Amino acid sequence: MSTEVVITDLSKGKSSERDRAVAAIRAGLSQYNLSRYPNATSDDLVLVLERDNVVVGGLTGRLAWGWLRVDFLWIEDSLRGQDHGGQLLRRAEELALASSCHAAHTDTFSFQALDFYLGAGYEVFGQLNDHPPGETHYYLKKILSEEDEGPHGR
Repeated sequence: MSTEVVITDLSKGKSSERDRAVAAIRAGLSQYNLSRYPNATSDDLVLVLERDNVVVGGLTGRLAWGWLRVDFLWIEDSLRGQDHGGQLLRRAEELALASSCHAAHTDTFSFQALDFYLGAGYEVFGQLNDHPPGETHYYLKKILSEEDEGPHGR
């Protein structure tokens, strides 16, 4: 006898229920991915910019499957335009290369840092127009090592 499968919306539920569900979803997908790529490794990347022991910027991402994924890069307003973001991004790319990554990818919005990433050598490979309304969501990539473009090329 089978039990009925139902969809439950935990979006506004208790944080403990959401956390438990998110952990189960991530674990299930990770288990599936490892069944396809058993030797895959994945490492978190967290670089912090501090002034007087206060976080004033940083970069978070992930090193996995030969790619650096830049999730968040933020610099406090008063420190922008002084190459702190560029230094963080270059450091992340150096760590990615040292971890055998051949490329990097990220996303940004038209009101955020498109010119910054283009200036750092990233190229747009996709976009969502009107996301959010009146803006564009860009997806970018950069080949870090021309010698090793991965097993399937660019």
